[in-house]
Amino acid sequence: MTHENLKDRMAAAVALPRRARKFVQLDSAALTKAGASSVLALAAGALGGTVALAEAEPDAGEKTKTDEKTLGVVRVEGPLAQRAVEGLCAYVDGYDAVAARFGLALEGSDGVLMVIDSPGGDVAGLEAGVERMLAARAAHPDKRVVAYVDEMAASAAYRIASGVADEIVVPASGLVGSIGCIGAVVDLREQARADGERWTVVRSPAGKDEAMPYAPVEGLAEERLTARVEAAAEAFIAAVSRSRGLTSRAVRAMDGALYTGADAVKAGLADRVGTITEAAELASRGGARPQKDTKMKGMLAAVVATLGLDAGTSEADAIEALGARLKGHDSKAASLEAQLAAYRDKAAEVETVRAELAALKAAQDAAALVALVDGAVAAKKITPARRDAFLTKAQAHGATWAQGVIDELPVLVGATPPPAPAATDAEAVELTAAERAMCARKGVDVASYVRTRNEINARTKRNSADLARGA
Repeated sequence: MTHENLKDRMAAAVALPRRARKFVQLDSAALTKAGASSVLALAAGALGGTVALAEAEPDAGEKTKTDEKTLGVVRVEGPLAQRAVEGLCAYVDGYDAVAARFGLALEGSDGVLMVIDSPGGDVAGLEAGVERMLAARAAHPDKRVVAYVDEMAASAAYRIASGVADEIVVPASGLVGSIGCIGAVVDLREQARADGERWTVVRSPAGKDEAMPYAPVEGLAEERLTARVEAAAEAFIAAVSRSRGLTSRAVRAMDGALYTGADAVKAGLADRVGTITEAAELASRGGARPQKDTKMKGMLAAVVATLGLDAGTSEADAIEALGARLKGHDSKAASLEAQLAAYRDKAAEVETVRAELAALKAAQDAAALVALVDGAVAAKKITPARRDAFLTKAQAHGATWAQGVIDELPVLVGATPPPAPAATDAEAVELTAAERAMCARKGVDVASYVRTRNEINARTKRNSADLARGA
């Protein structure tokens, strides 16, 4: 079979008939009926707008043949809920149903193509659904998963694509992104009064059900909702950062925007611009994207632990944090940031950083030793003429040795050296047994031996003092 024939068969294989749809208003009443939580991972334009819902639940684990390959197809369409439900005029897809279809699609296939056209949905159940899909993937590590954006993968739908797929293919007009969460406090008191209703709500404690539409607790309802939305958004941003190799700062800077085609690839949210046929070809090749080796993972974990970061910190965030820690060092440390950016995907990166920091420490120690010797010269314990010679010895013996010698030196530069100590009388000196035996064996007078020894010792001390002072 030629390549063109294969492409034709693939195009026919993935062009499965769409389910019939109905259009409904996605407003607060619809969300309440669908059992949505107060925090949504939903493209902002979808809230309050008209959305299409399928009339029937999709078949679980669609599969199709591509040449000699069996390709599993998982469709994710419309707004998403924690659990799939029939109601709201039609079928609302759920993370539980998506995960179940994904697991079935992996079984008996050579790869999986996810076809996504969804504005996102509820935060509740999203991460649990992704974890179930990742667990299913772990049981089939040799199978490739490709997500095709047909024509939107926003918010929660993008979380699924970025978390599960090896590659994300977006058409030229496709939209991805909207990374973040939203929530709203609805106040229906005015509407209730217009309808002739009067609500009396009794709470214990006072903050119970603070966002009840007919009696919201002003201030508290917004404060608690804000905390939930911010926490969910931070988790969402961190998850995309880990999956896509982006820093959390870069993802946060996107400010919830949607990106189209080539711009999505440039932003790092998609891997290539292509068609559904090309996406199917990629999925049918098999072989998941290779993971980082154990050594690199261990080194990343060590950096995260050393910097006191959260265990779930992405590689990009860890590298950025490491670079920030190095700021404030001299120009040598500044060059490390450039090296970190150039070698972010190389296992040798952390070792390079350690070596450079050791060099910085050595430079600081050398500068401190020079300052110590110059201080001794200023204190007139070492003459300028002998400064370089003493510094050379200090570099050889170390700062501790140099400090000890300097501390013992008197301020005697230019003064007459002290006279050598008089020879000690033989009777006042305690000779060792070995020395006495040597004197007896060679017939040396003990008193003469002692005088000679004392003169040698005195001369040695004067020479050492003269060298240190530059005399």
